[in-house]
Amino acid sequence: MKDLKKIVEKDVFYKQQAPGVYLIVDAAGESGFYMKKTLGFGYTHILYKGENDTFEMNYSRKDLHRMKHIIKKKLEKDKDYFLKVRKLHEERFKKLHKEIQDKKKEASEYTDKELMKMFKLTKDLLTEGVGEGHMIEPFAIMHDHELRVDLAKHIKNIKELNRAINVLTTSSEKSFAGRQQEDLIRISKTKNKKERETELQKHLEKFSWIKNNYSGRYPLTMEEVEEEIKSLKKKKHKEEDIEQEKKDIIEKYKLPLKIITLCKRLVYLTNWQDKRKELILKGVEEFDIIIKEAAKRAGVKYELFKWASHEEVEKGLTKDYESLLEKRRKFSVLYRNSEDEIQIAVGEEAHQLNELMKSKEKKESKTINGMCASLGKVIAKVQICRDLDDIANFKEGNVLVTSMTRPEFVPAMKKAAAVITDEGGITCHAAIVSRELGIPCVIGTQNATKVLNDNELVEVNANHGVVRIVK
Repeated sequence: MKDLKKIVEKDVFYKQQAPGVYLIVDAAGESGFYMKKTLGFGYTHILYKGENDTFEMNYSRKDLHRMKHIIKKKLEKDKDYFLKVRKLHEERFKKLHKEIQDKKKEASEYTDKELMKMFKLTKDLLTEGVGEGHMIEPFAIMHDHELRVDLAKHIKNIKELNRAINVLTTSSEKSFAGRQQEDLIRISKTKNKKERETELQKHLEKFSWIKNNYSGRYPLTMEEVEEEIKSLKKKKHKEEDIEQEKKDIIEKYKLPLKIITLCKRLVYLTNWQDKRKELILKGVEEFDIIIKEAAKRAGVKYELFKWASHEEVEKGLTKDYESLLEKRRKFSVLYRNSEDEIQIAVGEEAHQLNELMKSKEKKESKTINGMCASLGKVIAKVQICRDLDDIANFKEGNVLVTSMTRPEFVPAMKKAAAVITDEGGITCHAAIVSRELGIPCVIGTQNATKVLNDNELVEVNANHGVVRIVK
């Protein structure tokens, strides 16, 4: 057994937080370890904190720095390295997804042996959803600061610097959230009732997975699609030629090839990361169907079953596990490493590990500064979102403040006047969607959810990456 206290003491972590449960989150996270088999490098360990159907994934910063340098060397030897790895990632997912579809039937029709085989296959599909794409974080996160420093040598004005970063790292491709929005706009213009109904059904089938998240499957309904069409907003900004803007900035500031190449790679990773999210949500779609049936046969409540490890499920869970799973759901810390060792701490031990991790974070500041992810300036009230209930109850015109956004935050983001996050980098979900929605966004503040309170009036000046409480 590893001494988790010593592991935490020796490391510093980069955290990501969102709604989620161990059985699903850990399946996705495992890809960070099996990468070593396909790419020759991977993560050494990951720590998860679970609390009331939310999770916090803690990456080792040592791992992120180490892999950043490995990937840079790979790119020096082969400029098409990202393209080749992405092709490998998506082909592996496609092959496994087809195998599952070929064997698929109603969950209740599987024998116990078949159900367990499908449990392993769909768990592997979710792992493949992230797959080799787990290499995105070390490269993208670790280059945010480097890009800013390099650009600052050529662009002295902070507003122009932020605009340049914003433009140079924006993709001309729509995210899946953006594509869904465009499809809804198209359907809203269809006047023929029969054609409209047909198109609505196609939309429902095409985006059936879009509401899924790391806590489970949430099928998109026709009522939700029709309600979203009713609430479609007019575009807040005109469509611009982003590629021409990039050329103008490059020429104006005579930017060197090193910066141009890095920006192109970050844009490519932005697109890949968005596709990776789509694959993850499709993986959740298949895995959760099997989880529900397995929980039913084990006689364990579905909401508790999801706090087990996949090893425990494969060995056989019984109703006797419920009290332990309840403790994990309430508060726990899960550790997994590249040697496939797993430990789960609950109760006092979990709280001690959490306090130790928190003590290693930077000293909290009352000043809120971050990176500009989407330009703009607005004054509005704060609304902090931590879980699915907060997202569902988000009010139109408020500033969405959260640790970081994921696809399940999109309905709230569409209502938001601006977005502020603790974590995230240039390629993060908040940056992608905020730019598409045309709303100000400040990411990577580290402390927004700790400093700000619900209903506080704030000025979000994304042009300068600053958030100020209005007295």
